[in-house]
Amino acid sequence: MRFKSVHRVLTLLLVMFLAKSTATSLSDSEQEPKIDIKQDDEEAGLVIGDHLICNAEECYPKVFEPTNEWKVIKPAQRLPPGLDIRISLEKGVKEAKLGENQESAQNELVIAETNKHSELSTKEEHEFSKEFAKIRDVIEQSNSQNWVDVESVLDDLAEFAHDYKKGFKIISNEYQTLESFAFNESVPTQVRELAARIILSSLRNNPPSIDFINENYPESTTKIYNELSKLGDSADNALLVKRFLSMLDVIFSRSEKVTINDEILWRHYQAMDPVSKIKVLEIISKYYNKNNVNTVNGPDKNLVVVQKWTNELTNFLQVPELDEFHLREFFNCVCFIKENFKESIKIDTDFINWLIVEIESRREKSKDEVYKRDVDQLEFDDQLAQSRHMVFGNPNAARLKERLYDEDSNLGADEL
Repeated sequence: MRFKSVHRVLTLLLVMFLAKSTATSLSDSEQEPKIDIKQDDEEAGLVIGDHLICNAEECYPKVFEPTNEWKVIKPAQRLPPGLDIRISLEKGVKEAKLGENQESAQNELVIAETNKHSELSTKEEHEFSKEFAKIRDVIEQSNSQNWVDVESVLDDLAEFAHDYKKGFKIISNEYQTLESFAFNESVPTQVRELAARIILSSLRNNPPSIDFINENYPESTTKIYNELSKLGDSADNALLVKRFLSMLDVIFSRSEKVTINDEILWRHYQAMDPVSKIKVLEIISKYYNKNNVNTVNGPDKNLVVVQKWTNELTNFLQVPELDEFHLREFFNCVCFIKENFKESIKIDTDFINWLIVEIESRREKSKDEVYKRDVDQLEFDDQLAQSRHMVFGNPNAARLKERLYDEDSNLGADEL
C-alpha cells in the first residue's frame, strides 16, 4: 500500500514536470524570430534606370555596392560575382558583403622587375595549377584528341573566370598561357575563342585584373590589333573577332592612353551586323575622349578619319533601339569631337533634328515624379538640352535665350 502511494506521488510529479516543460517550449517557440523573406512581388512598381532603381520612397544604385560589412540587398539590385550572401534571421532579408580573403601565403604574387617587363610567379601552386598544367602539355604533344581535352578543361575554367577573386587569380597567374592559345593561329579556332573568353570574363567588372594587364602586359593591345589584322571576315572568325574587340574595350576602360588602328577597325566594322558594330564604336568612344585628348590631337590626327567615325556615331544615335547606356556614351563622344575639332567637323541636319525631338521627349518624361528621382538621368537630359546650342549650334544664341529667360523671370517676380 505504501509502495502504491509513493508511485502515485512520483507519477504526479512527473506529469507536473512535463506540463511545465511543454508550456516553456511553447512560450519559447512563440518568441523565436520569424523569417519573412521579401518576395519578388516587392519589385512591382519599381522604375529601373541605367544606374538607379526607384520606388515610391527612395532611389538606390542598380548594382549592389559591397563593403566588408553585411548590407541589405534591395529589390532588383544586381550582384557582382564573388560575394558572400546570407539570409538575416533578425531582419528577414538577404544581405551580402565582400567575400572573405581566403588567399593563403602560398598564393602570394612575387613581382620581380626584369628589363622592361614584370615577370610574375607564385611561391607555390595556385588553385588552378593542375588544369593549366594539363593544357600546357598540348604544346609538347599536339594531336586532335588533345585539343578536345584542352577545350573541355578551358570550358570548365570559363565558369570560374566570372568570379571576382578567381578571375584575378587566373589572370595574374596564367595570362601568358591563355594568351599563347588565343593569339596562336595554329590553335583550333574554338580553343582560341575559349581562351579569349576566359581572359575577357576575368577582366570584365574586375578593375584589379584590368590594372594588372595594363601594368604588366602593356603590349597586349598591340598584339590584339595584330591578331585582328590577320583574321578575315568569314563566319568562322566572327566570334573570335568579337572577343578580341571586347578585350580591347575592357582594357582601354582603365588605360592612361587609348590607341586605335583605323584600318583594322574599319575593315571589321564594315563587315559586321548592327549589334556587333557597337563593339567597335565603344572603342572609338574611348579614343575620342577628354581623357585621351593628347593622343587625339597628336601628330597622327586625321580629320577624314574623325569625320568618318563622327558620321557613324551620329547615325547610330538616331536608332530607336539603341539603349540608354550606349546613347550616353556615343553622345558624349560626339560632343567631345565637336568641341575639340570645332568647325573642322560637320554635323548633319538629320542628327540635329533628332536631337531637337529627343530633348522635347525627355522634357515630357521629366514631369513624371518617379523619373525626377533619377538624378543621373536628369543631369544627362540637361546636358542634352544645353548641347543643342552650346555644342551643335550658336553659343551666343544660347546665352541670349538664357538671359531673356532670366529677365522674364525677374519681371514676373517684380510684378508680383
